[in-house]
Amino acid sequence: MKPTISSSISSLKASPIREIATKLEILKEDPELIGLGGGEPSLDPPDFLLEKAGEILKNSKGYCATAGFKKLRQRIAECMKEEGFELTLENILITNAASNGISVAFKSLINPGDEVITILPTYVAYPGLIQLNNAKMVEIRTGIENNFRIDIDELNEKVNKGKTKAIIVISPDNPTGRILNKKEVRAIGEIAKENGMAILSDEAYYLITYNGKFEPFNEFMDNLVGIRSFSKTASAPQWRIGYNYANKDIIDAMIKANQYDIICPNVVSQKLIIEFLKEENRAKREAYTKYVVETYKKRMEAMGKSLEEHLPEADFVKPDGAFYYFVRIPGIKDDAKFVSELLDTKKVAIVQGSAFGMRKDEGYFRLTFVSENEERINEGIKKIAEFLKNYKN
Repeated sequence: MKPTISSSISSLKASPIREIATKLEILKEDPELIGLGGGEPSLDPPDFLLEKAGEILKNSKGYCATAGFKKLRQRIAECMKEEGFELTLENILITNAASNGISVAFKSLINPGDEVITILPTYVAYPGLIQLNNAKMVEIRTGIENNFRIDIDELNEKVNKGKTKAIIVISPDNPTGRILNKKEVRAIGEIAKENGMAILSDEAYYLITYNGKFEPFNEFMDNLVGIRSFSKTASAPQWRIGYNYANKDIIDAMIKANQYDIICPNVVSQKLIIEFLKEENRAKREAYTKYVVETYKKRMEAMGKSLEEHLPEADFVKPDGAFYYFVRIPGIKDDAKFVSELLDTKKVAIVQGSAFGMRKDEGYFRLTFVSENEERINEGIKKIAEFLKNYKN
């Protein structure tokens, strides 16, 4: 007899984004393939880091503490003072990127039966993690009609005092590109404080903004777990490095949980990020961030123009930050079928809105503008328009 798979895993749906990534791995050598699906930066990490990479690799040995190198934690705390935070290294946990940060935050805070408020659409990891932790997802739905803004009155109504353990917020948002404004941040913070809830603040794109600026929850540290990554801000998803910040009690709990998951974060990557954050490299780091944002802003504008020209029937909101347009194409009955057939026939990859919690018949799709240049973005949108003309639901 074979052992049976855990019931929590057997009932878990595979990530549609990872399924598409698997298909793309097979097709990646095809020059006709246009990738508007994943959130993978197409830019390289900064040259001043790559020049040091060989030396750092040669001089990196062994493990480190589960929390990460003290030098890196201290430097992150110092950098965050410029955002209005008063932190020490004891408020920082180094993680193997944001995915590890999200997972360890859930393990440390969420009990079976707890309720977790989630703003839909949301990043694909969150519903699965809520399920894996035997918690209940409480949805607040947004849409194109209200520019994907959060209804604070509805949030208040959805709080079940004593049962609601956390609210998940993403800003800038994946998949919509929405940035929470100061009024929304304060309102969410006050509700969390009043009800003893955690704010799980996913900030992977906090430096990638085009219109408006990232607003931190720095006045609500008792309730906050901030989750960040260098995958987007340093164009380094391959390094798998990020950090969580929170009050010391939560950090200590996450260290305890993470020692059984990862033992310690990637040593080589930590040393690369120490180099990245050195004060002497500030000018280079800021110039790199400016280059990244300017490059992606041009691509964002190009995608918006192309959508208006080739897909006038589509509805969308211009993103304020992050990497994506969340587009609605009316009349689509099965978004996953549309995505699969588009990839097979036109070799254009996008992601269905149902991957982010929308209904499959709402016709939402996430399109990234960071993986291709302006010319190929335009070509991809044209191919979607051509496909749509002959598409049969």
